[in-house]
Amino acid sequence: MKFIEKVHYQLLTHKITAAKLCDDLGIAVTSVDNWARRSGFPEMKTLLKLAKYFNVTIEYLVDEIDEEIKYSPQVVEKLIPAKIHIVNFINYIRDFSDVEMANIYNYAASIKTNRNR
Repeated sequence: MKFIEKVHYQLLTHKITAAKLCDDLGIAVTSVDNWARRSGFPEMKTLLKLAKYFNVTIEYLVDEIDEEIKYSPQVVEKLIPAKIHIVNFINYIRDFSDVEMANIYNYAASIKTNRNR
C-alpha cells in the first residue's frame, strides 16, 4: 500500500474525515490533497503526529519508499542498522506528550541547522 492509501485506510478504520484529521493535528487540508496527488510528502514532525494519532509506526506509514526506491547493496548495508535504530527510537517515543515531541523536533532541527553551517 502507498502512503496515502494507508492514511485513507486509517481514516476509514477510525471513522474520521480528512478534515477532522487535519483539524486535530493542526495541519492544512491542502497537505492531504498534496499527498494524494504525490506532489508532497509530510515532514518528520507530521509523520510523528500521524503515527501517534493512528497508533501505528512511522515505518508502517512510509514503508512504500522501500518499494519504490532501489538501493545498491552497499547502501542497503548502511541503512539496515540505521532503520533498526530508528524503529527502536520511534517505539520509545510513542507515548511522549506533544511538548516532548516538539522538543525532539526542535533538537533535530537545530542539529540540521548546525550541520549546514
